[in-house]
Amino acid sequence: MLDQVRRRLSYANVLSTVAVFLALGGTSYAAVAITGRDVENSSLTGHDVEDASLTGRDIRNSSLTGRQVKHSSLGTTDIANGTLLAKDFRAGELSAGAEGPAGPRGDEGGTGSIGAQGVDGAAGADGAPGVGLTSGRLNDVAVNAPPEQTFFGSAMGVATGNPTESAVQTLSPNVATTARNLAVRLTLMPCDDALGSATSCGFPGSVDVALRVNGVASALQCTITTPGKTCDSGAATASVPAAAQLSIVITGDLLGVPGHVEYDRDMLFGFQMSPAA
Repeated sequence: MLDQVRRRLSYANVLSTVAVFLALGGTSYAAVAITGRDVENSSLTGHDVEDASLTGRDIRNSSLTGRQVKHSSLGTTDIANGTLLAKDFRAGELSAGAEGPAGPRGDEGGTGSIGAQGVDGAAGADGAPGVGLTSGRLNDVAVNAPPEQTFFGSAMGVATGNPTESAVQTLSPNVATTARNLAVRLTLMPCDDALGSATSCGFPGSVDVALRVNGVASALQCTITTPGKTCDSGAATASVPAAAQLSIVITGDLLGVPGHVEYDRDMLFGFQMSPAA
C-alpha cells in the first residue's frame, strides 16, 4: 500500500500537500522530510524547476555524462554565448572534427612597391675584332718583251696591269689595321719565254707578289715558281696605318702575248684586314 502511494507521489503532490498544511495550521506545520525516494522516477520535468534555480553545487561532480545531454540540445548560439568553454572539458574529451570545405578565394592583394635596383653586373669580355675581306683581279700581266717585268694593280676590285703604281692605288680605312693571309693564283704559270704548250714553258720562270703600303712592299708577299700557279703569305702580317695608300705588285718572268688565250696570264688575289690590336 505504501509503495503504491510513493509511486504516485510527485513533486506537484508534495507541494500541494504542504500548501494545505500551511493553510490549515498557519505557522505551525509538521516538518516533513522529502527525499528522492519520495519522488516517482521521471516524474519531475524542467517545467517543475524554476529557471536558473539549479547551480553547479546542486549537481554531483561527474554525475552527468554526454548521454544525459540531449543530442543537438546546444546550438551554435549557445557556444557563441559562452555557455561552454574549453575549460569545461577535460583534455582529450573532445575529438577534432572533420576538416571543413575550403573557403572562397580572397581578394587579390595590391601591387607591391618596386624593390631597390640590383648591383650592376660585371662587364662582358671584348668581342673579337671585325675582319674585312679584300679580293681583286689583275688582268694582262704578260708582255711581248724581255723578262723581269713589273705590273701594279689596285688592292681590291678588277684592274688591268699598269706599270705606274699611282694610277691604281686605293686607300685603307681611317683606322690602323693588320693585313694577313694573302693568297695568289695565276691563270697561267710564269715563263721566261712564250709557252711551249698550255701546260709547260720553253724556259721556266718565277714571279714575286706583294702588298705595298704607302709605296713600300710589306711582309705580306709570296713567290710562284714554274710549274706552280699559286702561293700564299703563310703566317706573315703587315701593319697598315690609317688612311694608307695600298697597291698590289707583281714582278718576274711575265713574257707572253696580251690578249692571246694561251699566252696572256691574269692574277687573282685576296687577303684579310682587321683592326690593329
